Amino acid sequence: MLEFLSCRKDKNIIKVFFISILIGMFAFLPYILAGKGILSICDDYNTQMIPFATALNNSLKAGNGAWEWNIGLGAQRLGGYSYYFLGSPFFWLTMIFPGHIFPYIIAPVYILKYAVAGVTSYIYLRRYTRNYLYAVVGALLYSFSGFQSINLEFYMVHDVVALFPLLLLGTDKLYEENKKEFFIISVAINCCLNYFFFLWRGSFSHCIRFIQV
Repeated sequence: MLEFLSCRKDKNIIKVFFISILIGMFAFLPYILAGKGILSICDDYNTQMIPFATALNNSLKAGNGAWEWNIGLGAQRLGGYSYYFLGSPFFWLTMIFPGHIFPYIIAPVYILKYAVAGVTSYIYLRRYTRNYLYAVVGALLYSFSGFQSINLEFYMVHDVVALFPLLLLGTDKLYEENKKEFFIISVAINCCLNYFFFLWRGSFSHCIRFIQV
């Protein structure tokens, strides 16, 4: 983990971060202005992502216990929201603000996710490139890929993309350098982030295989 944090000495990480921020602002700003500060997309984004995040924010701050009456006929909070937000560091960042502010800050959070995806993918790609520019280009292509664009209505997907390179990095460190600490941390982060995508990507089976190694 300390080795990963030492990457902060690479000033290109800052470049990737701010380039991603600028590209994200350029992409989202027209729609933010059209919505008078609110980013409105379609379907699940409007009917699930925003209402769920707002409800969870209000519920947690109100201390309503572990049961949510706003999910269908009622559901246990951990089971109902762990797929969407509970394991997301980006959601917990929004808890600084009141729940009704969420529709206004979701666009900046999206942009932040793009920036984090750019940084994490750059750190991973830089291990395998002689010229840092290739890693920068690769990171931007990853962060602003078509997969990201077509899944804008699914807010939680971008969390997975932003932090998935940590799992790749952890796996490589385990396989190539027999360093287990970062691998364990990266697995925990991605598993808590979204259990469905963690299993769906086949990460669990790879984790078991590399742990045995």
